[in-house]
Amino acid sequence: MELQPIVFPIFAWIFGIVIILGFGILAARIQKTNFSSKRKAIKHLLHALLTMALLAFILNPVWLSPPSQKPVLVFSENLGKSEVDFWKDSLGIEKAIGANDFEFNENSLVLLGREFSKEFLYSLRANSLDWVIPESKEPYFLNWKGVLTQGEVQKIQLGIDLKSGSGLKLFQAGNKIDEYTIDSDRTNFQMEKSANILGRNEWEIVVDEDSIAVIRFFVLPNPPIRFQLQTGFPGPEIRTLGRYLSAKGEQVQENIQLSKNTELHTENLPADSVDVFVIDPSQIQNRGIQKQLDRGVSVLLLNLSDPEKQIEALNQAFETGFQISSSRSNENRLLANKVEALPFEMVSRNTQRTLFEKSFAVQKLGNSKVGVSLSAGTFSLAQAGDSLAYSAVWDSILGELRPDSDDNWKLEAPLFQNEFYTLEYNGTDSASISELKSSGLRRSQSLINPNSTTWEGFGSEAGWQKVNETVEAYFYSPSEFPFVYAHQQRAEFMRSKAWESTNPENITTEKTIPFWVWGLIFGLILTAMWLEPKLGS
Repeated sequence: MELQPIVFPIFAWIFGIVIILGFGILAARIQKTNFSSKRKAIKHLLHALLTMALLAFILNPVWLSPPSQKPVLVFSENLGKSEVDFWKDSLGIEKAIGANDFEFNENSLVLLGREFSKEFLYSLRANSLDWVIPESKEPYFLNWKGVLTQGEVQKIQLGIDLKSGSGLKLFQAGNKIDEYTIDSDRTNFQMEKSANILGRNEWEIVVDEDSIAVIRFFVLPNPPIRFQLQTGFPGPEIRTLGRYLSAKGEQVQENIQLSKNTELHTENLPADSVDVFVIDPSQIQNRGIQKQLDRGVSVLLLNLSDPEKQIEALNQAFETGFQISSSRSNENRLLANKVEALPFEMVSRNTQRTLFEKSFAVQKLGNSKVGVSLSAGTFSLAQAGDSLAYSAVWDSILGELRPDSDDNWKLEAPLFQNEFYTLEYNGTDSASISELKSSGLRRSQSLINPNSTTWEGFGSEAGWQKVNETVEAYFYSPSEFPFVYAHQQRAEFMRSKAWESTNPENITTEKTIPFWVWGLIFGLILTAMWLEPKLGS
């Protein structure tokens, strides 16, 4: 037990001396009266009890006891009794306390629920702590790129219970831009789609017929890419692709290899200025293209006629590791995107990415990328007038082949209101750096990469906000993604280990005398003092 006075110690001493002196004076006066010895004894006893009660109330005794070794379940107030009881039984925990009634110190804690304030969380002290968030039909995890450049592939990671046969769709402005069919029960899924609309973007994620999320991100303009279409013969696939790239504003040069030493050029781009080479099998052994890999270009091989031999030749020339397997039928495959593919599939490898039912694969070699397409031709989509389908196919392929930019931004989403966020800039553009310096964000320079800086800011309001003159970001209210927000808070809190005491042995539970007990004690003593003269006479 220890004493924790309800007033400053100096005042506790003063009040204590006054109370004791008062008791002495009253005792002396009682002794001078003509009461019987019995009545004098009763009066002395009652005044002594009142004196001790007053002293004890002012000094406030506190009993310290080590917490129980058994875990305690602390639940958020929004949970119902039935749900708390379910988890209490499932976890085998005997004691459950609401967050509003918890006294903060226990040896072992298990938090249950998603609505705990930061003030509550960071006041907890325990030797061990776990946090359980009950499952929901809503997404519990979402992650995507908050800032991209035009044509870059947006990667959306989704954590939600998905049943086999479920349909997952992406919509933009009411138009379906992609869809997936879930082939087996799973709790996570990744969607990938190139982002091509500049500025603010909104994509809606729909599972079956239910809208589960609207993701928002910002797309920056990308410098035009220089393409060289190098072939032995410019068939309809190459000509259609050249027209499509030119219409997108890219710089395109078509080179036709007429003979070993003769080429026909539509432009006059030097080889070392080209970003992406699109070739057919006749150009695999072109040493000029092979040499360009050292500076980070991309190469795409298409128009295959003998895939097994031609991919083997590609592997030898470019030191890639592509493998294919023949399909059950010798006939071409019709893919879900309406493209006809050769009767082969790319074999999945950890170092490669595949698209379109394994009819396309890309492998990264240092800063370069090499891709292979087993398509029998995409030009038929354009000829049939289905420009959206044609654009969707090539935007995805070009997004994978797009060379890494020297200047890029990294911002993980979702961002939440009233939370800190981190923006990473990699590059040397003086205008971008100047904008960041004047934006009021807190800067942190990378010790490893002098061209990489990290900037920290705070999302004070929900909605679209300017990070600087170039970049915008969307900040969500926690109520828009309550379970995603809760899991983010849980991950941050568990990483911090803020509940761990600096000296775990000193974790104790304090117990004091409640005010209602003090009221009862004083009430009984004063009542007895009031009744004593009446009963004594």
